[in-house]
Amino acid sequence: MNLNLPNLPSRSSKPRSKGLTIIQDEGLSLRSIEELISTSGHIIDFARISSGSLCSAEPLSKRVESYRQAGIIPLLGGIIFEAAYIRDSVDEYLQTVEAAGIDHIEISDAVVEIHPEKKAAIIEELSKRFTVFSKTGTKIKTMSFRHKEWKDYLLAESASGAKKIIIEGGETGTSPVFSGKTEINVNLVNHILKFVGNDDIIWETPLQEQQVWFITRFGAGVNLADIDPGQILALESQRLGTHWKTFGNNIGFETGGKKLRKTDPIFEIDFQL
Repeated sequence: MNLNLPNLPSRSSKPRSKGLTIIQDEGLSLRSIEELISTSGHIIDFARISSGSLCSAEPLSKRVESYRQAGIIPLLGGIIFEAAYIRDSVDEYLQTVEAAGIDHIEISDAVVEIHPEKKAAIIEELSKRFTVFSKTGTKIKTMSFRHKEWKDYLLAESASGAKKIIIEGGETGTSPVFSGKTEINVNLVNHILKFVGNDDIIWETPLQEQQVWFITRFGAGVNLADIDPGQILALESQRLGTHWKTFGNNIGFETGGKKLRKTDPIFEIDFQL
């Protein structure tokens, strides 16, 4: 940070196991990646390479190497696995992964139905060759899992060797975890945490209001994914409590009588008249 302020939350250095930030690379150019690294590379832990990147004219291996040289771990998105799985092309998928030099992959069932035991077996097998992140939940809001289904998936994936479990947030943050675009399904969040510790979970939060909620609830060390590359610095400011939406999170020290306005950071309403 370019300003030395006291009483900020501690942020561990990379590589780290909590407080992770995972950006969504939907097809950034190599030049854009270089520019992103110059401003934000020090606070990005993973770059999730999504299906759009596979359509780029620039080689996947160069994208992977650009991230790796900056200390950012490339993570191949789960939707790419699903596209291969439903076409019986997992072997071809694995050949592409290895040829590109990727060693972190995501296994998901956000669109394709995969039984919990089958998904766990896939994770267990691929964990022998890669670091596997599992992703649980569906992108389709009308297909919400019942609580027992969440339990079955979470326990099976935890036991199968998944390094972290990513909770599906949907491309626009409209997964079952979110009751609306900004309203968090608190009951479901609490239910998930019965089976997996928060340090082992990565919450997908594509919208800023969702990021604010999770940081306010769990602190600067919460793991967040599906982050727009253009919002990385704003997210780090939220974690530190220097962004106005999380400004009150870390005021646990003597302020000399100075007071904050009473605001609701989620809905941006100032109640002081």
